[in-house]
Amino acid sequence: MLSKASIPIFILPLIIFAFTAGVQWIMMLVSYIVARANGVNPEALWTVSSFFQMSLMLLYHLVFVHGLWHSPFYAWLLMVSSWTRRAPFLWAVVPLVAISTIERIVFNTGYLTNLLGYYLMGGGGNSNSGQTAKTMSGLLGNFEPIRMLSVPGLWLGLAATGLFLYAAIRLRRAHGPI
Repeated sequence: MLSKASIPIFILPLIIFAFTAGVQWIMMLVSYIVARANGVNPEALWTVSSFFQMSLMLLYHLVFVHGLWHSPFYAWLLMVSSWTRRAPFLWAVVPLVAISTIERIVFNTGYLTNLLGYYLMGGGGNSNSGQTAKTMSGLLGNFEPIRMLSVPGLWLGLAATGLFLYAAIRLRRAHGPI
């Protein structure tokens, strides 16, 4: 189960990072060659934005937001797939929708919907929060790992991930091999 969970949490973000950084580097190189061929000063391409800064921001975003922040969803899907034999995605989604609908009808609140939206949209303070980031450093200011690590939602999500993975391991052992 842990190897299955590590694929979307760590491995895929790192593969996507390597692929994207490689494509960005090739695009910068091609732009440099085209600018040089047309008599334009190509150094402006390298001074406007730092390739290293862009790569770090991309790595941070992929690992923290798409990996760690969404890990409760991956672990939930693994737990449900360990529990049910047929239509695991249906069993993963329908109870959440049903509970959210009942909450809305009975209590006229949307706490579960807001919580799920918070995690699905990558909450944790990564939004621009109304500020315009006109420079790379302004944009990087919103992507601070220390700030992301201080968000309680990340730690609660990681705790939920641990619980879901523990339950998935126990359920898989109880059901035996597939």
